Amino acid sequence: MIGLGLKENSGFTQIGFQRLRTPRGAMIVFLRTRRSWLNAKVHLPYWYRVSPYIGAGVGGSVSVLDVDHLEINGVSLHGSDGDVVFAWQALAGLRFMINKHMGVSVEYRYFQADAPSWTADETFGTATDHVKFGHAYTHSASVAFDWRF
Repeated sequence: MIGLGLKENSGFTQIGFQRLRTPRGAMIVFLRTRRSWLNAKVHLPYWYRVSPYIGAGVGGSVSVLDVDHLEINGVSLHGSDGDVVFAWQALAGLRFMINKHMGVSVEYRYFQADAPSWTADETFGTATDHVKFGHAYTHSASVAFDWRF
């Protein structure tokens, strides 16, 4: 008997340079990302000694860029803006049964999000107030312990 499961996943990332010194003073830059998606997973029953599974998920990634007076090579930028982009992931793993209530899993995930873009409040030295980053790609491996009761 093959099982099918649906599961919601989410994650949060923050990258920041706080009070980074530049020739013209200090700047504060933060990039915050929140991801949320719904996964579908196909697996062998959990009572098998080794239970392989595969899955995929779709959702969105919310990115907020918060810049307080960034200046690089004569171009300055200031402001805060957010964007929501499409995201998806694929996963595969193995679950090893310890007993009827516990198991250990190893899993690989590939995550991809489209390119976010933002509009700055103030710019100087550039023809546009539009800021855009590239697509986000993540490869990750994890080990998990589960307990069913």
